[in-house]
Amino acid sequence: MKDKYTIKEKKKNRKSFWIMAIALAFLTIIMASCSSDNTAINDTQIADPINNIQDNQVIPNNTISIKETTLEIDPKKITVNEQVLLDRDNVKITLKSMDVNNFLGPSLNFLIENNSANDITIQSRDVSVNNVMINTIFSADISSGKKANENLIFTSSELKTSGIDVFKDIELKFIILNSSDFSSLFISDPINFTTNVDPNFVQTYDDSGSVMLDQNGIKIVIKKVDDKNSFWGADVYLYIENNSDQNITVQARDVSVNGFMMNPVLSSSITPGKRAFSSLIFLKNEMEQNNIEQIQTMELSFHVFNTLNIDTILDSDKITVNF
Repeated sequence: MKDKYTIKEKKKNRKSFWIMAIALAFLTIIMASCSSDNTAINDTQIADPINNIQDNQVIPNNTISIKETTLEIDPKKITVNEQVLLDRDNVKITLKSMDVNNFLGPSLNFLIENNSANDITIQSRDVSVNNVMINTIFSADISSGKKANENLIFTSSELKTSGIDVFKDIELKFIILNSSDFSSLFISDPINFTTNVDPNFVQTYDDSGSVMLDQNGIKIVIKKVDDKNSFWGADVYLYIENNSDQNITVQARDVSVNGFMMNPVLSSSITPGKRAFSSLIFLKNEMEQNNIEQIQTMELSFHVFNTLNIDTILDSDKITVNF
């Protein structure tokens, strides 16, 4: 019996959510190329997780202290063992290697074998590196009875935003679709594997900023605003932690800037025990229509729902932020 999760059966608001999620995945490819303005929140200077890192600067995450010794990790020498990640319903996915020098960003290289009767499309979902959710580029079409070598790409901009320099623990799911109508054939369980990085390596997370929400195991921190050099118009950077036992999606509601109602883009999905570095994206034309050159005050509420069934988890009170 097929999974009940099919594209045709999605509710109207679920369709809107996935369209937004797909758009955000592509937005992240170029977002980090835009330099940011270190504007303080509530007169408190907040560290910039993106632009304080220079192109040739070693990110602190790749060195840790262990019993008065130093563990040095060379990100360019990270590898994975060849292994079968999925073998179900005549679809087999083998992880062959990892290329950390890929032009667009580090990539995982798969051999996909489709011995099923269907032409299929395979996509990734709920990808995390070192417990940080990461948007990736991956969609593979394989005809019935054929094989394909395909790459899953972690964009350099996404990794830089999230402070990921060293790959240690990787988790993901695969969704297998029927190419003819894009119905879901099945979704894999979470698949975990590790690289050759020393097990003693510990990823650090920059959760500095102003805590806007800390409820039901969900924590949202506003880190900083960039309304000067953002490619889109303006970005308000967020750190989100999901310490609940549910798959969550965070969206913004009733957003106003300097007293004007706005419609920023935010839809961040986080699996249990993971975190994400995301942003509210304000489009340039909407900023110009309201004659907003600088974000001084923002009001909003957060809507958090269960990603799997769209049940509401919480709706926050209205939050006011002065930049």
